[in-house]
Amino acid sequence: MTERMPRIRLFNVKFSPNLGDGLLAECLEMAMKECGGDASGTYSVDLSARTRYARGDASRSTVLRVLDGLPSSLRSLATAPPRELLLRRKWRPHYEQHLKGADAVVIGGGNLLTDMDLNFPVKVASALEMAARQGLPSAIYGVGVASHWSAKGTALMQRALERAKPIYVSVRDENSKRNFDSRFAAAAGRLAIVVRDPGLMIGRYLPTDPAGRREGIGLCVTSAVAIRYHSTQVVSDEDLATWYANLCKGLSAEGFKVVAFTNGSPEDEVVLDQIEPVLREAAGSGFERRRPDTPTELASFIASFSGLVAHRMHAIIAGVSLGVPVFALLWDEKLTAFMRSIERADCMAFVQPGNEPEVVSKLVASLDGSAAAAQTALLDETFEAARDLFRVLAR
Repeated sequence: MTERMPRIRLFNVKFSPNLGDGLLAECLEMAMKECGGDASGTYSVDLSARTRYARGDASRSTVLRVLDGLPSSLRSLATAPPRELLLRRKWRPHYEQHLKGADAVVIGGGNLLTDMDLNFPVKVASALEMAARQGLPSAIYGVGVASHWSAKGTALMQRALERAKPIYVSVRDENSKRNFDSRFAAAAGRLAIVVRDPGLMIGRYLPTDPAGRREGIGLCVTSAVAIRYHSTQVVSDEDLATWYANLCKGLSAEGFKVVAFTNGSPEDEVVLDQIEPVLREAAGSGFERRRPDTPTELASFIASFSGLVAHRMHAIIAGVSLGVPVFALLWDEKLTAFMRSIERADCMAFVQPGNEPEVVSKLVASLDGSAAAAQTALLDETFEAARDLFRVLAR
């Protein structure tokens, strides 16, 4: 009798307006199916109960600005009531519905073990505890783990991990391993291993021809409020807009067209709407704006670039996977860790007034074909780690 293929539910934020989240979710889904997961029963379950790709509400930008201006204690008080209501009425029912018929549960990938106003601790802990109550084996795969946690967020995750006792735990960088092992390994009953971010498999599932790239540099615009909300970096909208404009001038002077886009986050789209005329003027005739609607579109755009400059981690990851030279604009420890993990610390910098020429110079110097040199080995390494996860789940 033929052995039934396992049905794996992957809990992540696949349908986030930030299409980078969908990109890594789709890569992990495809890898699990390629390894032998049931074609219809292996899929992602969005932790926010979303069910399709859609552009985010522009009001999110206003909400982030309000929350960004509040002390952490007041921010926690402001977010608690709506979060608890959504948990009872929307998130838990969604998880319960999609756990039916599952053989295993995976939390991954993305920056899911992070504590911003208890958002992910509440969601991830609920998913793990529900899986444990149903006797389903659970695993954590390729996640980012933040270093700063509230006491309540830590307690929520530790309790959930103690109940679930995951059969496998992996994280996407050494910083995340240190953070997981020191805070959660005892509760989980195991130390984390380090694997590559699953988004790095996009080059496996979206093969491209480097020779077909146009002479354009992708500029992935990120809002200052997003940078401030998710990191300790202090930057204003005005300073960031000026920096982007100066970068466009420098790239134009080198003969490159600039293609501006975002990963889809509504707060980023709002900012790009506002500064597009300034960027267009700075870049001269060589300027274009694009609006991807799906992760595949995002990856296809990136694959067409000669180079890429971005804050957003999964824009950078897609570029690396697709053999596109990248320059990372630093703002979060996860991006720094990723660039170091691929030995490209020479192609990253914080946004600082006056360093635009240096960024242009380093990016142009990297357009020598070396970005694609280690691409195959990197993609193979990432897939083999996903295969190891599948083997554990299929036992």
